Amino acid sequence: MTSEKSLKILLLAANPQNTLRLEEEVQAIKAVLKRGKNRERFEIITKFIVRVDDLHRALLEYEPKIVHFFGHGSGEHGLALEDSTGITKLVSLISLAKLFELFANLVECVLLDGCYSEIQANAIAQNISYVIGISRERDFAALDFAASFYDALATGRSIEEAYQFGSAAISLRRGDISECLTPILVKRGQLKLQEYDRATKRYEEEFSQAVQQECPLSEESRLRLNRLRSILGIRNEDAEAIETRVNDIQEMRLALKYQSIRNYQRLAQAILRRIGATDITPISSPQFPEGSLWDMTLPSTGLQIPTQSAIFYLNQETDSIPNDQLQQITQQREGAFLICASVTNNCPHRLTPLPVIWLSSSSLMEMIATPDKDLLVWLARFLFGQINIVALPGMLPYKTRGIAKLFFGRENELARITSGDQRGGIIIGAHRSGKTSFLEKLKEKLQQRFCKVIGPLTFFEFQSFFKDTLDPLGKSYFTGMSIQDWSSALKIFSINNPECRLIFLLDEVDKVIQEDIKTGSNLGQMMRALQNGGFCEFFLAGHAKLREAIAIEGGPFRNFAEEITLTGLTQESATDLIQRPMKLLGFEVSDLQANRIYQGTAGVAVLIQEFCLQLLDGLRQSGASEINDAMIEEVEECPGFLDIVFDHYKYGQTWDSIAITLFTAMNGEVQRKDITGVFQQYGIDLKREQLDRALDFLCRFGVLEKFRYSYYRVLSGYLIDAIKANDPESLLESELDKGRVA
Repeated sequence: MTSEKSLKILLLAANPQNTLRLEEEVQAIKAVLKRGKNRERFEIITKFIVRVDDLHRALLEYEPKIVHFFGHGSGEHGLALEDSTGITKLVSLISLAKLFELFANLVECVLLDGCYSEIQANAIAQNISYVIGISRERDFAALDFAASFYDALATGRSIEEAYQFGSAAISLRRGDISECLTPILVKRGQLKLQEYDRATKRYEEEFSQAVQQECPLSEESRLRLNRLRSILGIRNEDAEAIETRVNDIQEMRLALKYQSIRNYQRLAQAILRRIGATDITPISSPQFPEGSLWDMTLPSTGLQIPTQSAIFYLNQETDSIPNDQLQQITQQREGAFLICASVTNNCPHRLTPLPVIWLSSSSLMEMIATPDKDLLVWLARFLFGQINIVALPGMLPYKTRGIAKLFFGRENELARITSGDQRGGIIIGAHRSGKTSFLEKLKEKLQQRFCKVIGPLTFFEFQSFFKDTLDPLGKSYFTGMSIQDWSSALKIFSINNPECRLIFLLDEVDKVIQEDIKTGSNLGQMMRALQNGGFCEFFLAGHAKLREAIAIEGGPFRNFAEEITLTGLTQESATDLIQRPMKLLGFEVSDLQANRIYQGTAGVAVLIQEFCLQLLDGLRQSGASEINDAMIEEVEECPGFLDIVFDHYKYGQTWDSIAITLFTAMNGEVQRKDITGVFQQYGIDLKREQLDRALDFLCRFGVLEKFRYSYYRVLSGYLIDAIKANDPESLLESELDKGRVA
């Protein structure tokens, strides 16, 4: 598609049944191509009322690069055209394939724009690079696809890219995502790959059946299989992979059947290949049978295990196990897991002091029976049930500290804080509310815009902060540097690099505010001056102190930049966070169960993850294979989990907002006058502005919801339970005491 020569597009329109708006669609395509920036490259040829003879003649005469055929298809019977008398005639699939075979070196793409043309597309794709078929009754979705397809071609896009643009246009314009499945792209060779897959599957079935009937294979069976392999056209490397896989399963079956190991090396390699291990290396030691001990690397399963390295040890019950040597070898490999496999179900008692992942004969039989496509899920579930419970929270596909492995549901906040020409931003959230992960994702997005991004950085004290911010810029830091010196260095960098958009991402900014107050410094004011002067930008993340600072009139962070509060996820994102990692371990969480967790946590990501960790802990200890409502209820009432909920909400609030939260949880539904009345009882005059600010924060933070007649209530069911479990009256009095007016 990069040639400067004229690219011919032949639009062939046949309408024997007079049901398609062909002329309208052809005119729309011509209009799209004419307004494209590469319009001079296209030559559009239109032929209406195509008959059987016209099709062959048009291809010979015009030698098009793209053929767009408008008409009716009739499934496996062919395409509907007209004969010389005007009577509809079906052109067979064989005839179509043979016709386009003659033009394989000229025609690059064929569009079959008629109902049920997928079968015809498959036939033509045997010889043409790209064939696009529309497989259901044509409607305006077909027109949307064609217009966007040619629009993309006219701007220099490839055929595959143009196909994607056309498919996306259907969804965008019609609002029906399922319509995106209407156009079907078939590439040359794709059908041959499908046929080859069917051939390899048949060979594997035949080979497996032969091995089960006689092992080792007789010469006669081997010759028969070789003939079949030749007839099916199986490549040598694929045949070897199939035979290895089948022989591995047979080796394991025999060992399990007779509870005996005839060849340690052969069986160990079979097991390791089956679980997808890599870097398989034998370990030689006189204390172990040859081929029984191996170094290996576990495949990635989604579990956040400390290391993928493992020692694999194969034994049978009668073996004398050198426990001390195993422990020494494991320790030499920096905490690698020890995986012990046996052809019996009896775990050798002398191994129990070691942290062992035990592959019993029952587990091996499960592994053999598991389809290849499900093996990773099986392995994740198996490891989940085996690894010591102490390591469980760090191992599971949830992460509640540091940078999250999976990023859920903050796309709207990202778009908002980076929209337009605004400079910098403020992110407020509780401890472990996802601020660090949000900053990392923000960094990725800003770097895509070719910004110079430093951080995320956490402030500890001034000198280390100055060094951490200047070193990446190649600016010299010296001991005893002042805030003014630091500011001057950044200004010089900005002046010398006028095209560079310099951005700093700072986490835990509450520490900056505290240090400014403690030492009488003005780092906050200096950051504001640098940003307002256009020298650099700051995205600041914090919690209670930062929230207080942005409300102080004349303060450095008042109207500093766009402000967002990290609240609960949407129900869709929260459900994804609950269900997807659970599914990695083979556990299904129903939509009703997920909604129950979502309602209780108000969609707060860290609380969802803590809840799921507690749930998985219970599943592991009970050995249950399914999640039921009683298990969810047990976590909801667990004192340890309720403490986590209360601590999370408490960490991000100031004394006034905590007091409002406690009072609202105690009384169910309250109005403003109820809140101010309680404060007055304790001698506190809560100003209207202060009350509005606290209520607004609590609503944005995901603690309260405002509903009919300006009533407020606590959003999280678990927070209500946590407050009631911790004696709310004394908690409320304690918080109000912090703000009592003298």
